Formats: sequence, structure tokens, C-alpha cells
Amino acid sequence: MENFFYFFIIAFAIIGWYTLINQIINNYLFTSKKLDKDIEIQVKVKNKADSIEYTIRYLQEKLGGIENIEIIDNNSNDETFEILEKMQKHYPNLKVRKIL
Repeated sequence: MENFFYFFIIAFAIIGWYTLINQIINNYLFTSKKLDKDIEIQVKVKNKADSIEYTIRYLQEKLGGIENIEIIDNNSNDETFEILEKMQKHYPNLKVRKIL
């Protein structure tokens, strides 16, 4: 039983170190590259009022240098479009359209 406990602790430590090293390498690889400013992103959404604000903020934080992020609301039945319009006032690179 004691050997199993030590094995569990060692396995847990190895997984932890692997995760830490993997995160450090990924952060270095992705932060050392410059983002091309001419990239435009287009996203279609429908009925995502519960998550669209978080998604837009995440995109703006991670891809802040993007020239244009266009969100197309595909005739949502909830407040998705209204939330997008509100957020468009805060983010000049955010373009919002609605498909009927």
C-alpha cells in the first residue's frame, strides 16, 4: 500500500512538471511571434447571448491587434444582437451584422 502511495505521488509530480513545461513552451512560442495586423476574422453566431460577451472580450484580449472582427448574427431569438451592438461601441474594430 505504501508503494502505491509513492507511485501515485511520483506520477502526479511528473504530470504536473509536464504540464508546466508545456505551458512555458507554448507561451514562449506564441508570445514571441508578431501578429499580422491585416488579418480579418468573421464569426457566425446564433442564440449565444449567454456567452457572446465573454467570447468577444476573449478575442479582443488575445487578438487585440486584429484589424477587423466581424460577427454575423444568424437571426437569433435572444438578445445576442443587442449585446453585440452594445459591445461594438467599445471596440472600434468590431463589426456587427444581422442575417434575417
